[in-house]
Amino acid sequence: MQEIGRRDYIGDDGNHYVVVEFKPSIVRQSIAGGPVKVLGTAQFRLSTGEDLFEQGEDDVFEIEDTGIVIRPA
Repeated sequence: MQEIGRRDYIGDDGNHYVVVEFKPSIVRQSIAGGPVKVLGTAQFRLSTGEDLFEQGEDDVFEIEDTGIVIRPA
């Protein structure tokens, strides 16, 4: 996994959270013979490790364990 970035969020409970964007990196063998690094689809977690559910709105998440909705600060 490669960390892409971090952003500050505020929860509907008033607390501040940091969301980390990751992309899995896969090294594959190219047809030409050399290795090629490919980044996968973005994944998001809190900096403390909790999983997030992406909501229908852009950049809005729900914390899986608590159900708290978080939005960009």
